[in-house]
Amino acid sequence: MLFPIQNTLTRDIQDAASKQNNPQYLSLWAGQGVGSLDEDQSASDIMKEIINDIQQDFLQ
Repeated sequence: MLFPIQNTLTRDIQDAASKQNNPQYLSLWAGQGVGSLDEDQSASDIMKEIINDIQQDFLQ
């Protein structure tokens, strides 16, 4: 599990990036499901799919 080590070692970089409002050097974690994403999916496509799934769950 690299997260705790990586996070500790890059803390100074992340703090500086945060102060500069520069997300390029921040740790922006994607989660466990990132491997199941299709390369051609936009963020908008993913959100539409999530909303559609939620709406279908409520209708059933």
